[in-house]
Order: sequence, then C-alpha cells, then structure tokens
Amino acid sequence: MQITIDPEYLEEFEYILELHQKRGAPRTIETVEDLVLIVFREIAEGSRCPNSYKRSVLDAMGLVADGPEHQVHREEYGAPKTKAPGTLKE
Repeated sequence: MQITIDPEYLEEFEYILELHQKRGAPRTIETVEDLVLIVFREIAEGSRCPNSYKRSVLDAMGLVADGPEHQVHREEYGAPKTKAPGTLKE
C-alpha cells in the first residue's frame, strides 16, 4: 500500500515534528512516517478494543460501524476467523 498525504496536512505533520524536536514530548517521533504509523496503530487498536480509550477516538471520528461485530474485543487484527456470539450470519 502506498499513501499520498495532502501537502497541507504534510506541512502540519512536519510542524508537529518541529515542535517535538524543539520542545520535547512524551513520545519520541523522528519522522512524518513515524507519526503516521503511530496514528494508524492507534486506529487499529481502537477498532479491535471497544473498551479502550483509543475507541473513543474512533467514535469521535465516526469510524465505528453500527453493528454488534464492531463491539466485540478481538485478540487479533482483521476479521475474526469465527463469527462473534450474538451476531447475525451472513
């Protein structure tokens, strides 16, 4: 997969890095790629862990699907190998 970042957003990401390097931050970020990977990882974690603080970020962005499947904690990433209890068969 290859992702293109809008130049305006890239400029903001670079500014975040500049602030981190100048002022410090709890999390060390060296590159825009590191920053984007952190955000992607947090989204993936929030998707599979409905009771985590990371899920609230997905809720706020409207990224939680309406349905019981997205309300079940999953140990692994991706679609479950078996259907979650209480969900409809497709």
